[in-house]
Amino acid sequence: MRVQLTSCEKGFTFVEILVTMLIFSIITIAVLNLFDTSMMYLKRGQILTDRQDKARLAMGLIEHELFNAYTAWLPSSSSIAFRARAGILLQQYGDYTTIETVIYQLNGTTLQRAANTIPQSSSLSNPTTFQTVISDVRSLTFTKSGKTIKVDLSVNTPSPGKYFMPYTSLFLSRTVFVRNF
Repeated sequence: MRVQLTSCEKGFTFVEILVTMLIFSIITIAVLNLFDTSMMYLKRGQILTDRQDKARLAMGLIEHELFNAYTAWLPSSSSIAFRARAGILLQQYGDYTTIETVIYQLNGTTLQRAANTIPQSSSLSNPTTFQTVISDVRSLTFTKSGKTIKVDLSVNTPSPGKYFMPYTSLFLSRTVFVRNF
């Protein structure tokens, strides 16, 4: 049994199907490109947020310790050393006479911190074990003026992808009033 098609019952021609597939392919490629770009921006945002959090944490640590410092000196413009009361843990046990010698220094692109807890009557000892506070630091400067110390920290924030500059910089600046000077 053969079915006859009339002129109003025709299906799609091969050319119409090819044109439809071409249009669908162009739309699919555009959507995938948009998705790829949005994922790149999301990754960049996560990297920037993480870097900002680490830089603010480092700056907060420096600011808190400098606020409680007794003496401070600047061996260079990118390092600072100071003496302060030992951490809160020792104070909880009633030890208010122990002094901590703290050094922050920029070693290449890494901000490092070292601290020695020494009795107050001892002479200054040199901390030897440095711990990394934050990496990818572009610059760190300390400026002392009277009872204040200005801390400038600039951190590289690498940007992923081909549409971004290779590095941008996050700049933080704080002026700390050292209450025990």
